[in-house]
Amino acid sequence: TFEKFFTEVTNMLSRKRIHIYHVHRMQNLRVYLHQEEKIADLEEQICEQTDVLAENQILLFSSGHFRSSVPSDIVGKNFPTTSDELPIVLFSNENNNIIFPNDGESFKLPSFPDVVNVENDASIAKTVCSICHDAKRRVERLSLCSKLTHDSVRLFNSVVKQELLEVLEKTTKVMEATKQTESLVDAIVRAQNTINSLLSLTPSQINWQLEIATLSEEIVNGVSGAISPLHQRYVTQDTLLKEWSRTELRCVYAGRSPHRAASLVRRLRDSWQHMVRDRATRTLTYNDEQFHVLERMKMDVMGKELVRTILDREVCSCLTLTADYLADWYKMAQTIFLQAKILGRDADTCSERLARFRTRLHEQDTLYHANITTKSLGPSRVQHSSSNYTTYREEDIRPLRTSLTQIQDTHRDISSLVRENKALIDQFCNVARDIATPQSAVTLE
Repeated sequence: TFEKFFTEVTNMLSRKRIHIYHVHRMQNLRVYLHQEEKIADLEEQICEQTDVLAENQILLFSSGHFRSSVPSDIVGKNFPTTSDELPIVLFSNENNNIIFPNDGESFKLPSFPDVVNVENDASIAKTVCSICHDAKRRVERLSLCSKLTHDSVRLFNSVVKQELLEVLEKTTKVMEATKQTESLVDAIVRAQNTINSLLSLTPSQINWQLEIATLSEEIVNGVSGAISPLHQRYVTQDTLLKEWSRTELRCVYAGRSPHRAASLVRRLRDSWQHMVRDRATRTLTYNDEQFHVLERMKMDVMGKELVRTILDREVCSCLTLTADYLADWYKMAQTIFLQAKILGRDADTCSERLARFRTRLHEQDTLYHANITTKSLGPSRVQHSSSNYTTYREEDIRPLRTSLTQIQDTHRDISSLVRENKALIDQFCNVARDIATPQSAVTLE
């Protein structure tokens, strides 16, 4: 029905077109992504067209990883805009072979007969133009592949440098944290040794200094020792890009091969139109016939230049060499890329181990200080080496403090009783004084 037809058309037109350049096949792909689909759906559709599993896909765009610019929760309508000249570049983690796209047999141009025949010549000219148009499209497509291949090399080199810089930054932070932890361990061990010496305690069975020294040695000899030469060689010296530049491969797109092919096709079409006009004239004068022969010669020369020189010798041969050199270059670049990934995971592992070590150190130190106030510590007195007096431990003073508290309470009770008794005595004295006063007055009378 028309309703279903228009629904399907609307569904197709609402999809977002994503351009993909598959480096290993030197092939331009297009993925039509629904506006609500996410990057996982994009990876699945790429896998259907390229047989590269999602976990093995290295998607690069602009100047870095495609995933860094497109989080997993972003829908397709918000994906960055791509084009034929600015696609998402696809590399594979497992495959390092580069296959030149072989479109079949080379073009075969028909030749003009020795005898001038305007009807036949016009038909042959039309065939030559058709073949050269197809050759021009192949030149343009392969030239674009050459440009994208060179761009992909520079992009992958940039990503490798970013990975190495990130690993170096992680390693530097881990090394700084390790040095801080070593200083913390030294301070804690000195403090505990001092307390153990003063209180005659048994030292801890855990050798913190040995553990942090072992961990530090693993970091220095492992991640730090491996990332430093890689950073020096492939970031500072930019060895990967220099290796690619040393091949001296020419980009046919930069050599204006597509423009030359388009110019030849326009001239071929003009010659064909000239022969069409000659066919309409039917009877040619001597001069017209000479110009007709000249156009035939021009078409023969331009057709061979386009097909044999530009397409076969320049474009195809250059891309064949590019594919061979790129396969060797990518083997080396892929090795560095995977090493950077492994070192990054090792740096994260070292950081986690260091964090667990610091947590355990903090817990044990807290437990140590909590136990020294409750644990029985042996002799009741400790003689100071720098003084002539004796000090008592907290455990020995605590009963004395309890006794003093009880004495103070008893003293308060006695004081209260004394005050009450004193008040009673004062009252008794007052009463006695009052009784004695009248008797004295009677005696005087």
